[in-house]
Order: sequence, then structure tokens, then C-alpha cells
Amino acid sequence: MITPELLSILLLIAAYLKQGFALSTESLRTPPLTTKPQSGAVVVVGGGFIGSSFCAVYLASGKRVVCSDPFVSEADLKKRIETVWPTVRARGIGGKFDSCPTSPPFERLTFESSVETALRENPTQFVQECTIEDIESKQEVLGRLDELLADQPSTIISSSTSYIPHELLITKCKHHKDRVLVGHPTIPYLDSFLEIYGTSQTHVNAAQAWYSQAGFEAVVMKKTIPGHLFNSFLTMNMRHGNKLVKDGVCTPQDVNVVLRHLGRFMYARHGYLSLLSTIGGDRGLKGGLDLSAKIKMSAISIVFYSLLKKVLFFFKGSRVRRIADFMAKKLQDKVEPPPAQEWIEACGEFEAQVTKNGTLSVPTGLFQACEPMFQRTPYEVGNDPFAIEGPSDKN
Repeated sequence: MITPELLSILLLIAAYLKQGFALSTESLRTPPLTTKPQSGAVVVVGGGFIGSSFCAVYLASGKRVVCSDPFVSEADLKKRIETVWPTVRARGIGGKFDSCPTSPPFERLTFESSVETALRENPTQFVQECTIEDIESKQEVLGRLDELLADQPSTIISSSTSYIPHELLITKCKHHKDRVLVGHPTIPYLDSFLEIYGTSQTHVNAAQAWYSQAGFEAVVMKKTIPGHLFNSFLTMNMRHGNKLVKDGVCTPQDVNVVLRHLGRFMYARHGYLSLLSTIGGDRGLKGGLDLSAKIKMSAISIVFYSLLKKVLFFFKGSRVRRIADFMAKKLQDKVEPPPAQEWIEACGEFEAQVTKNGTLSVPTGLFQACEPMFQRTPYEVGNDPFAIEGPSDKN
């Protein structure tokens, strides 16, 4: 016979078992991804130049950092972080972390030579892979990370690869390829730029939020290409500089000086769109685009003129020039196609924002674009063995 007391005990046991079952099944569910910045430790795999730079930036942004590298000692890692720390502090990580300590907060840094130990003892939502830029090595490392985190599909694995396209990175990932991303920086402790590519928009959004919280200005690529965005531009400049040297136009040292001042004068402060807005005068970006197109067409015409002049030597120079202009106009769209509609729309949006903020109005815009030439950069602060400023900049 069941007494009221026994019934009460049975009901309590049933309630307890139900609650315990609910908790156990809840723990088996995949944590939902969110575009909000993730908390907790970040695991950095690789403690070399880029890996240690990431560690320094993550520490400065207040995160707990776990670094794993079997080929680097904890002492070497800390020495690298200490070396770049004055520059990291001077940058202020985008001006968001004024309370950045004067020395690295190593109490928030954990070092593990074994990546298995690092992941097992430090639950994380974000892994930054920074191993050597070798395609087979990257594939092995990312495949291993995907295996170790097979039961944690929401944990993002972001590779700092400089050139390897995304589809080649993930060939040995057998579990959750969609959470493996490209997260390529320039030099993290020097610059806040970072580019992201992934096949899952949810993971990309979460990674962008994570990087933003750490002070990075991240752009998202729509397609994956060798070298990504930054290095494709860099390669273009290097290739053209090499051609100029081979053609006897200038020396390699001259190319270096030109590119250094090109970056500081034209792009560093506000970017290419701002440059076009400045040179466009009262017509703003539209004037800048029109002027740029005219300059390019003129350059094409000059090339034709120099070739035709040798063949049509019996014609007057003015007539040869008219023929060259006609040919340039006919071929302009093939040699220099008109800007994409997305580019034109971006220019319009940018100009509207500039007009609203009043930050780049003519003629003050020119002085704002020139401003980096007249001020010392934060990269000169502290004992920085990787300083990018040339000797002439110190004068």
C-alpha cells in the first residue's frame, strides 16, 4: 500500500530525474552561434611572428589567451610579446582600450606545447591558426584541429594563411568544414586590418564580431582567391615595381620610396575613395572618377601615339595624335572597363557619409589626406625591431 509519505517521495524522485534528464540533453545540444562577440579564452596555434602578434593584441583587448606551439618555448613567446607591447599600447587597439597595462598581462596567458592539451583544458569558441605558410602543413594542422573539436561544431577555426585559397585549406577537415575560415591579418600588432572568408555566413558573422571586439577592422570577401585581397594588391604593386626596374626606369630603392609615400600620402588616412573625392574638387567623387578615367585614356592614347609615330612618320604629329585618341577611345572599355555598378553605388554612399560628417570637405580634405606625412606614427613608439619607417622619416 502506497502511503501519502511514500507518494511524496516518489514524486520528488520523478521530478529530480526529469530535471536531470533535461539538463543532460541540454548539454548535448550544439550551442547556438551568435554574431555577438564570444567570451572566454582564445587558443592561438603557433607562437611565431604572426602568432605572437595575435597573442599581444588579444591580451591588450582583455582576452584570456592560450598559445600552443611545440617548436617555441614559453620564454621565447613572452619575449616576443614584450618586444611588440609598446607598439600595441601606442596603437590603443583602435582607441578602445585606454587602460591597457604598461607591461603584458601574462597572468592571462597560458602556454602549452601540445595543442591537444591546450584544447582539452581550455574550452574555447575561437581558435586562431598561425602555423607556417605551407599548404600541406596547413591542411594537416586544420584537419587535426577539426578532429579534436569534432564535438564542438560552434567553435570557429580561423586560419591566418597569407595566400592559400579556402577550398585548399579544408581538404583534410572531415567534420565541420563550414566553421573553418580564412582570417588573414597584415601584421596584427602594427595594423588593425584583417580579411575574412568562409562558406557559412553565420560563422563569418560571428568571426567578424570576435575580431571587432579585439580591435580589428575586418572586411569579408565574397569569393576566395590566392593571396586574398591585401596580398593581391601588394603583389600587383611588387610586379609593377619589378617591371619598372627591369625597364631601367628607376632603382629598387626608388620603388620602395615611391610606394612608402604613395601609401602614406594617398591611402593611409582615409583610403582610395577619399583620395578620389579630394582630387575631384567641387564635384567630389564623381569628378575624381571622371578625372581618373581621362588620365587612363590619355595614357592609352600616348602609348598608341608612340607606336604610330614610328609607322606613320610621314604624317604630322597632330594627325597621328588624333588617330591615337580615336583608337584609345575605341579600346578604352576593353583596356580599362567602366566601374562596376557596385563600385559606383559605394562611391555614392561614401560621398553622402562624408558630406554628412563634413570630415573631407574641399579644400580641407587635401590637408587631412596629407596629415600622416606631418605627424609621427605610433609605429615609432617604443623599441620596435620591426619598424617600417625609413631613415628619411626620422628627420
